[in-house]
Amino acid sequence: MIRPRSTPGQRAALAAIAVLLTACSGNETQPSPSTGRQEPVKEPDVGPTRPLAYAIGGTIHYGDRTIDVGEEVQFLTVTDDGVAFVREPLRGQPGAKPLWFTDGSTVERIGTTYGSPARGYTVEAADTGSLLMVRPSFVVIDTSTGLPIHRDSASYGGTDVVVLSVHDDAIYWVDPADTPCELADFYRECLRYRWVVRYDVAADSIARWTWARYDEDLRSRPRTIVGEDRGTPPVPGTFPMDPVFDRQGTDLIARYYDGAGEFTLREARTGEPIRLRVPSGATEATRFEFSQWLDDDHLVLFAYTSFGSELADEGDIFVCALSTGNCRLELQGQPGTAYQLPSLD
Repeated sequence: MIRPRSTPGQRAALAAIAVLLTACSGNETQPSPSTGRQEPVKEPDVGPTRPLAYAIGGTIHYGDRTIDVGEEVQFLTVTDDGVAFVREPLRGQPGAKPLWFTDGSTVERIGTTYGSPARGYTVEAADTGSLLMVRPSFVVIDTSTGLPIHRDSASYGGTDVVVLSVHDDAIYWVDPADTPCELADFYRECLRYRWVVRYDVAADSIARWTWARYDEDLRSRPRTIVGEDRGTPPVPGTFPMDPVFDRQGTDLIARYYDGAGEFTLREARTGEPIRLRVPSGATEATRFEFSQWLDDDHLVLFAYTSFGSELADEGDIFVCALSTGNCRLELQGQPGTAYQLPSLD
């Protein structure tokens, strides 16, 4: 999943995709109001789980499996069936690239993507299910079979399209070339287009939706984090976000990608604020980025300990529980070891 950086002209068309979790929580207890005895806290309903996935060089780590794929992995994303990835030299040139997939036992080619290590790749995955969206030709792949279920470049606007969110049953985007602007900023850059385009997976159809209808659908979904726009003028509604956090003590404070400041992130279904914290002394990192959902309650954050190169990131991997706000150190990075994780640029 490639996450576009926000620009003033894209803020309404908006950041995309939302984001992956991991399972981790102990059995906490609380006193029973009637007896005073310690009763187990009810575990949240976490839905289907996914293994933690990351790559080091030409090796993919997928749960407890290790897969050698030869060339260096420059991009990966995860579905319920396994890991989709691009492998090529670090200084690969922009262009068409084979898209590979592994379930942990075999490696096969499932399509073609576009991009480079420096510019990223045009692949996005739903946070549940088997759906992969490959742009700009708008191919939808079912990773349970490895086969495309939709291929239609004519109905999709190409490189200018801003993807809002990808789900197992629907994909949403805005096409500036085909959608009138209804809210602009002082510089006449469009902040909000008149409608959203929705691709229905089951019906294999494309339709225009209102923002209100999209907002309602977004708020019904698990594994979705939303935030309110803070631009000038502000854009009404809530938008899916892959969060970035700054550490202040042990607290993680959400912010915009461009450093515009603190704002409130909420879980889409409940509207509850997302407040996370890391153990004291667990890492020297001050910047944390969302990577993936492992289930409906747990997400993976990458804590950057080095910013020497955007193409080779060093850092620590944390797993955080929304229900408690607690994050635990899952994997401590080693100096000189660069990781590729889902969702990271």
